Amino acid sequence: MAMLTRAARLLLPASSLLAAARPRWRMYTSKVHGIFINYVDHERPHLFARPTSSRTVDAMLDFLPDDDRLRFWWSVLDHSGGLLLCDMGTGELCVCNPATRRWTLIPRPQRQREGARGVYLTFDPAVSPHYELIVVTAAPPGLEKPPFVDDDTSRRLLESEWPPTPWRLDVFSSRTGQWEERAFFRQGEPAGTVRGLLLHQADPTCWGCQRYGVFCRGALYVHCRGSFVLRLSLSNGTYQVISAPTYNESTRYIKPYLGRSQNMVYFGIVEVPERLRIWILDESSGRMEWILKYHDDLVPLAQHLMKYDRYDRPMDAPWMVHDVFDAEVDASAKTLTKKRFEWDSDDDGFFAIKRGAKVFHKHFDILGFHPYKEVVYLTDVFGMVAYHLNNSKVQYLGNSRPRSYYHAHTNNIDESFVYTPCLLGELNEENTDESSS
Repeated sequence: MAMLTRAARLLLPASSLLAAARPRWRMYTSKVHGIFINYVDHERPHLFARPTSSRTVDAMLDFLPDDDRLRFWWSVLDHSGGLLLCDMGTGELCVCNPATRRWTLIPRPQRQREGARGVYLTFDPAVSPHYELIVVTAAPPGLEKPPFVDDDTSRRLLESEWPPTPWRLDVFSSRTGQWEERAFFRQGEPAGTVRGLLLHQADPTCWGCQRYGVFCRGALYVHCRGSFVLRLSLSNGTYQVISAPTYNESTRYIKPYLGRSQNMVYFGIVEVPERLRIWILDESSGRMEWILKYHDDLVPLAQHLMKYDRYDRPMDAPWMVHDVFDAEVDASAKTLTKKRFEWDSDDDGFFAIKRGAKVFHKHFDILGFHPYKEVVYLTDVFGMVAYHLNNSKVQYLGNSRPRSYYHAHTNNIDESFVYTPCLLGELNEENTDESSS
């Protein structure tokens, strides 16, 4: 496998991003700091958070290397344990810690031909100071997308099982500083054949964003093409295929979200018209079963949100997007009210709609789950709310549209990652923004 560049090797030891556990550091905070968001046809991600948050976290990630401004059109690929995985748009990946301003560059594996899709980050600061990157291939090489070569080899491959066993995946370890090919053996049945896999759409939405993955209790879960969730056990080199919850995948505007809350795996969607459905994965007694935990009507939310959020005139709110106009943001933060906007509701916790009132329809997407509370973050393109699942109360957080985001009919959100900082580690000259120390 390819060795790292000299610059990347200098940054790779565990102490460059994290250090062995030290009592004076809080390893991991339970508070949600904000949400990192990738936007459709936009050159960079942004942090949507409280205005004052930039004092503790580099919201713009300005500490990352720019290679004399060669970096262009980059994005966040994953988040795990307070670390971000970024596609730098220069043929390199970057793992960074926004709270401590440390980073390390990692070249893509040789077998990853186009882009950085399908790369996932696994890290748990309570268990180890080391992280791993895992490339989960969406289809056999050469069959990712048509046209396919029509020969005997391809025809045999189309009728073969998917995923195969053993499944050889590229894995990068910060412990060794190298990519390696690692074999994972299947437990249970496959998802089907390669031919059946290719009948499913390649991307989860019409925008073509990456499918979500989540690292939970030592296993990586990935929502894969073919309507299944992969459970990859890193400790024993095995994997399982879990059928995903059933929904209408042909509706390209439904954006499924696989995430984690209260140390459990969650799967959520918002169906038309405005029906929120959330499942939890029951792994008790060795079984893998999705249990529908919430099935809520969001039409009342749509009606009330129309009063608080306008595409052209968003109201003041607790959260805002950090952008290139940070000087203006910091100045305006002093005048922002600290009040959280909660919706009026009836005794059952649902919004009261006057009889005969006009019903507004909005399409909502899930931006993530709160890692420790029964809260899901929802957006109607840019207006963001925190929806409390156990009582249906809602808090309006603000408008997540960056000021530098040009107006076009394609404006929308691609991927989003709920960010919880990790404050573990030491500063090194090689990979730290000295001005921020």
